[in-house]
Amino acid sequence: MNWQDLIQNKIQPRRPTLVLPEANDERIIQATDYLIRNKLVHKIILLGDPAAVKDRLQVYHTPELEQTLEIINPPEFAGLDQMVAEYILIRQGKKDLNPQRAKSFVLDPVAFAALLVRLNYAD
Repeated sequence: MNWQDLIQNKIQPRRPTLVLPEANDERIIQATDYLIRNKLVHKIILLGDPAAVKDRLQVYHTPELEQTLEIINPPEFAGLDQMVAEYILIRQGKKDLNPQRAKSFVLDPVAFAALLVRLNYAD
């Protein structure tokens, strides 16, 4: 079974909202195109600079891509304060944690993606 069949069998029935933190990786862009063209997801959230991500996506431009894709630039995300507060709550009791350090951690793309899932922005 190839990876496309595996993905179709696992996620197509649910059509989740996926968040992918590595939007600067060409393989992620290709996977995004594949998932959207084959209607395997409800929505994909890519993390990164919107202009740079859109530039990479031009090769795959389709109406479905625009309707199914959201690009979030973590430092500009409207819910960033909520994410920082959630991280502080998760790490409650850690002596070395302060809001500035928490925000720095939350801005890491992988941590940001995990918090999007935790806060139900994605599946």
